[in-house]
Amino acid sequence: MLEEQFNRNTLKNRLVVTKKLHNFKMESGTRFAVHVDQFKEIVLQMETIGEPLDETRQLVLLLGSLTDEYRMISTVLENTPNMTLAYAIQALSGVDASDESSSAQQKAFVAKKSYDKRRFNGKCFYCKKTGHKETECRKKKADEERGQVARETSDYAFTATSAMGKTEWLVDSGARSHMTSVRDKFVSMKELKTPVRITIADGKKIDAVAMSTVGLKLMDGTSVTLSDVLYFPEVEGSLISVAKLAGKDVVAQFSKDKCVFRYGDATVMEAKRCGNVYKLKTVGDEVCHAATTSRKEPWAVVHARLGHIPFKRYEQLLTMADGVPRIADTPSDHVCAGCCMGKMREDNFSRSPEKTVKSAGVLDLIHSDVMGPMQTKTPGGCTYAVTFIDDFSRHVTVYFMKKKAEVLEKFKMFKADMENATGRKIKRLRSDNGGEYTGRLFKEYLSKQGIRHEKTVPYTPQQNGLAERMNRSIVEMARCMLYHEGIDKKWWAEAVNTSAWIINRIPNTVTVKTPYEIVYQKKPQLKNLKVFGALGYGHIPDEKRRKLDAKAFKCRFLGYEDGVKGYRVLNVETGQVKIVRTVKFMETTSTGDFMTEVERDDKDEDVAAPHATAPSRGQTQTLTIFNDEVVPIQHEVTTETAIVPAPSHSMITRSRTRHIEETTDPEEAEGRKKQIVAPSAIGTKRQKVSQARVKPSDELLAIEGGQLMTATEEVPKTYAEATTRQDQDEWKKAIASELKSLLVNKTWKLVPKPAHQRPIGCRWVFTLKRDEMGQVVRYKARLVAKGYSQRHGIDYEETYSPVAYLNSIRAMLAKCSAEGMEIEQCDVDTAFLYGKLEEEIYMELPEGLRELLELAEAEGEDDVVCMLLQSLYGLKQASRVWNETIDKHLKSMGFEPADADPCVYTRGEGEDECIVCLYVDDMLIASRQKAVIASVKAGIAEKFRIKDLGRARFILGIEIDYDMERRTLGISQKAYTESSIKKFGQENAKPCLTPLEPGVQLTKADEPQTEEDKAKMKSKPYRSLVGSLMYLACGTRPDILVAVAKLSRFLENPGEKHWDAGIKVVRYLLKTKDVGIVYDGLLGTQLEAYSDADWAGNRDDRRSVSGMLLMMCGARRSRRLSL
Repeated sequence: MLEEQFNRNTLKNRLVVTKKLHNFKMESGTRFAVHVDQFKEIVLQMETIGEPLDETRQLVLLLGSLTDEYRMISTVLENTPNMTLAYAIQALSGVDASDESSSAQQKAFVAKKSYDKRRFNGKCFYCKKTGHKETECRKKKADEERGQVARETSDYAFTATSAMGKTEWLVDSGARSHMTSVRDKFVSMKELKTPVRITIADGKKIDAVAMSTVGLKLMDGTSVTLSDVLYFPEVEGSLISVAKLAGKDVVAQFSKDKCVFRYGDATVMEAKRCGNVYKLKTVGDEVCHAATTSRKEPWAVVHARLGHIPFKRYEQLLTMADGVPRIADTPSDHVCAGCCMGKMREDNFSRSPEKTVKSAGVLDLIHSDVMGPMQTKTPGGCTYAVTFIDDFSRHVTVYFMKKKAEVLEKFKMFKADMENATGRKIKRLRSDNGGEYTGRLFKEYLSKQGIRHEKTVPYTPQQNGLAERMNRSIVEMARCMLYHEGIDKKWWAEAVNTSAWIINRIPNTVTVKTPYEIVYQKKPQLKNLKVFGALGYGHIPDEKRRKLDAKAFKCRFLGYEDGVKGYRVLNVETGQVKIVRTVKFMETTSTGDFMTEVERDDKDEDVAAPHATAPSRGQTQTLTIFNDEVVPIQHEVTTETAIVPAPSHSMITRSRTRHIEETTDPEEAEGRKKQIVAPSAIGTKRQKVSQARVKPSDELLAIEGGQLMTATEEVPKTYAEATTRQDQDEWKKAIASELKSLLVNKTWKLVPKPAHQRPIGCRWVFTLKRDEMGQVVRYKARLVAKGYSQRHGIDYEETYSPVAYLNSIRAMLAKCSAEGMEIEQCDVDTAFLYGKLEEEIYMELPEGLRELLELAEAEGEDDVVCMLLQSLYGLKQASRVWNETIDKHLKSMGFEPADADPCVYTRGEGEDECIVCLYVDDMLIASRQKAVIASVKAGIAEKFRIKDLGRARFILGIEIDYDMERRTLGISQKAYTESSIKKFGQENAKPCLTPLEPGVQLTKADEPQTEEDKAKMKSKPYRSLVGSLMYLACGTRPDILVAVAKLSRFLENPGEKHWDAGIKVVRYLLKTKDVGIVYDGLLGTQLEAYSDADWAGNRDDRRSVSGMLLMMCGARRSRRLSL
């Protein structure tokens, strides 16, 4: 009955209690403890009438009921993450508003006016008398009428008294931005296009005319960076915005005597209370700007040194690290070309900001993700990288791997290093659901170590967003650095490693200190920054050089080495990476090359690539075939004779032997002009075609130019050069190895020089052996006879030697795809040395042989010569003798040559069928059973020393990608295409949509007519250009065949228009370098033939152009074009 009478849940009671709650306000002068007790009583009454208040609503009502004296701390609490009612009451209890006194020297003006008409027993802040408020003060009103006091209508609390110095900053919870009137505090200044206008305490409107970053040096030595600080030249003073810092997770905790700014558990800075305000004191200008007297660098150079970070990050870094280089200029509106190449992406769609909860300390949570596989292997063979990011500090660690299975091993290394450095333990690991993280061994290790594994939901990489974004940032920075200095992509790991090193030492949007400082508790040192890829000269110690040797070697900067006071550099001559201490770098960057205006060309369009594309492979700088020597494509020449210009000069025959590098020996050069053996067409079963008549030239001939892609600038030209270079030890080993091989094979015997016979000369040819990815795997030296001095009928008779048609190779690959046959590859080492010579040939002693055999100098160089017992590279008959030798051996193993191609051998039927395709000393072996292939290799190895290359992947510059399960086989020449593009300087050109413009006519009328024009065209490698394109067209790019055929008509006297048309084909390849041929074995081996012809399409002689295409497994098997 009592409950019904006194606590009835009636409408009247609910109205009374609810009205009381809504009108609840704190009276001025009331202590907060009394006020919060009254508030709790009302909350209890609301619960009694059946309308309880949740914690969030209670918090909102409590903070809204406070007086202006609590406005500052209320603002801080509103911006505190994960705020609770209990925490707010505890924080507010620390401030006793009734005990606050004002200082006579400070005047803090607040924006919000308070109107309270009830009796006031407190003290007036203006006249210091009790019984009325400042708003009711008659003295203040009288002073206002005399103009002595400003009215409070400002949105900012701005203090401007004589007691405030340039080194003092006031903490203000009402200010929306940091602001100052002290210009010399700015690191750099950006003028505002539209000034920010505010109203200050005296009602005056002032404009902020600039914005920048300010670096503060606190009294305890701590450095703090404030970003986006407004500059007001018309008033004096400086403000720190609490709201601005709260937006960066820096929380201000106010007490009676100070305000402490905290970031997580770390204290950032403290402001002391002076009267009604909180002041932050900094050291004098002479300390803050001591570093400005050091030498200043151009922004372009500093930007590149720091991994192409934004200017805003640079401003923040100035007070977060020591030794940061100062800039002499301010960035313009131009953009960095390296940043465009490395970072440019589409504009983002608008999205709501993410809400994330950071961990509480270092190593509490580690994010991890794997990058790769990269398209290019590192010199060490790595194609993957794994990153481990500390959630609290954003510190990132990168490890490189050859396969994903190494992630567990790298995590163990990371755990040991970081726990040892910090003294803390890893608590949680967050990753995606990749098999490298979810394997049994990984799970057992985490369980044993007590680490909780947080995995993302499958196909939701957003849940591991931090690792994904960090990987993107690292790759973008690495890409910028690679493109900025034109560094080869194979050094991507060095660039990624340097990117991580820089990211750990620069500011980010989350932490107020650098990740390095948070983890290691000391500021990073950046005084030795260098531009990645910069050219330099490294010092060679006295112990490693002789008296007259150079004291430095040319190098490129590749990054920093932790724990070592030195730089990682690449020796540009040897390709080796070294750590050196003394280096002189040349970092000067061309303004035109670095700063370029980004222009949009509406004519730029993406090139639509054909559907038949081959899988992408790693980039290679050079094309290496046949143990680094290149054999002319013989059958392609003979079958495509129609594209060779009509004869107009005396016959010159070209050698069937391997290509030998150009020599500087005048006698040798003259010998080559006299006689160069030509590609005879085919053997007894092959129809001969007329030999091509071309004019002698120092340039490579068309077909030869298509295959010569060796990096001659990287290898020595002579024996003397090879044995005096920085990498002489490697070349000496290669020379000794070659000589020993020749001696073991009994290639010659030493005899006295015959009186009746003139010995031929010899020379060394040096090459770098590379794999399919273009990586150097071996230094190779080859002894080559000077065959040009041989005399027909005396030193040799026949020279012709067949090799497999490219058409035959493609047909074999298509058949294997259709019938599911295995394809493997091997080559014969020093193949030409196995042939027995019938002629009696003498050769001069090779350079280096005397030292190897320790022959006495007294014997004299002219007294002893080599009588050749077996064939040797460079001899005119060498390739023929080798072909006869291998042909005889394969026939003895039961193989028979095909009727259509004497270099394609077959044996057996059904499951035992085996096919061998021979191209000089390279062999493709195919069969349905691996055992059959193994037996064939064993049979060849009985007589010759072979190198087993496993599954066929790369032959004649053609990359093979075979998927037996799906019965698809792709062939492409991406690496060769990229080399051709680079060779003719079109890497950065604008791509073309088609090889030739529709309707374009190339005629003899475009040929140069004057001697001056002809001389001008001589400087352009037109033959080499056409040869390079022809090899692509004959290999895997039939889409450019018509264009190349037209260009080949003008090899004799090309004009500017012909050259431009050829370059246009190269620019077409720029966007279609991944295009190739794909055979679909499921379509079977049925042949499809297509033929067509135009009518008098040749404008010069009105001859018709006809073409034929033969298809197999849905792709091109062979083609022929007649002009």
